Amino acid sequence: MRLEDVPASVLERARLQTASVLGGVFAGAGGDVGVKVRRAVARWGRGEDASLIPTGERVPLHAACYANAAASIAFDWDDYLFAGHTGHSAVLGSLAFGEATGASGADVLVSQVVANEVGGRLGAAMLLGPHNGQMWTYIHALEGACIAGRFLGLDAAGLANAIGIALAQPPYPLAPAFFGPDSKTLLASGPLVEGIRAAELAAEGVTGAADILGDPNGMLAKIGARPLPFMFGGLGSAWVTSSLAYKVYPGCAYVDTPVDAFNEIREAFAVKTGRALTSADVKEARVEATLFTAGMEALAAPYRRRDRVTPIDVNFSVGLSFGVLLACGEISGETLSARSLAEHRDAILSVADRVTVEQVAELSMDVGGLSDLGIDPVKLFAGDPSLSLEGADFSKFEMRFPARVTLSTTDGEEFTAEVRIPAGAPGRPFDETLAAVAEKFLRGARTWLRDPEAALEAVLSIDSSPNVRGVVERIVAR
Repeated sequence: MRLEDVPASVLERARLQTASVLGGVFAGAGGDVGVKVRRAVARWGRGEDASLIPTGERVPLHAACYANAAASIAFDWDDYLFAGHTGHSAVLGSLAFGEATGASGADVLVSQVVANEVGGRLGAAMLLGPHNGQMWTYIHALEGACIAGRFLGLDAAGLANAIGIALAQPPYPLAPAFFGPDSKTLLASGPLVEGIRAAELAAEGVTGAADILGDPNGMLAKIGARPLPFMFGGLGSAWVTSSLAYKVYPGCAYVDTPVDAFNEIREAFAVKTGRALTSADVKEARVEATLFTAGMEALAAPYRRRDRVTPIDVNFSVGLSFGVLLACGEISGETLSARSLAEHRDAILSVADRVTVEQVAELSMDVGGLSDLGIDPVKLFAGDPSLSLEGADFSKFEMRFPARVTLSTTDGEEFTAEVRIPAGAPGRPFDETLAAVAEKFLRGARTWLRDPEAALEAVLSIDSSPNVRGVVERIVAR
């Protein structure tokens, strides 16, 4: 695939993805886990291949990919598409290879789109499997193999071997590793590097199973509860990159619309009373949401503890997210730091205790997705073999996760707000999304870089750069 093969609107979304992912990296690199991971990868050998972002140290390519991907996922401040959180690999793997090889920005952006397209399809094919969202970690192994395969010049047979090796032992993340501890931060890093290694092995003639996905004993059959192989169709006509959503604050995608609605209530309260909403004003907050938000709460709840609040606890809890908003004024890398969470723990928990989340069928039925693409959900669940992704128009896709929040105050007032599409997601005005992503990037960049505005300009025009090393120089602090 070449740059001219990709529709302009898809490239536009991909450029924003680069800025959004880097905004997440800037925040995560300054966090507690980001620092620990950088110290660890410094032990993994010497090299000058690629840069740790945004500190600028030059390290071996594998180490750069590992640490940068961990920083991007650290505060759950990433991007996602239909279906998967592809950016940790798509952006950071492509950027590292581009820097290591002196490739053009156009080559890097095309590699990024390729990774989105294959990774998103694997996530979609596993839509009805045991995992969801960031727990589709195997997409990063596939993306890593495809990114590295392109830069290493593998032909079709070589790339098939790389994919077969990358998915020979697909990662299977477990809930205790995901909800709470630092290990959640590493779930994209390991598979990405394993995918890259697979392509390097294939380049030396090591073989893998070409049918690793579709064999009766292959990945889809053994891990997918009800695999959807038709999702691998439509390459070159259906662009899942067009469905990219960019988070404007840290947290699981299923927390986004409740937080958006709660922010609307905060604004309405301030207009009516002339002061900011505080935790003392909250008598009860009732959240009506989709099965995804309710399911997230149910999965995460057993792993929370009263004696501590971690960033990951907040990421997967509507109540804790509301608590951070009221105790700290915003949800950000700074307010999710260990120091800030420890300082405000009691205030955060006191709000969370007054928040209830319930699934509402009416809202669950409005979740965006397959119907926007002309795919009948009834046929999908029935396993209709006539289904196809060929020609699906993802520019019409709306990332809907409706949520309705009702706040009862201690003064007897009641405020209600409903949001269907998260800020930064497809279906919201593009200018609004562009401004939100730019602010996310600049906010993080100002902590690290001498000229954040120039860095943003370089990122948003990355495909015009003859050598992506010039872009990397803008986004690191050396």
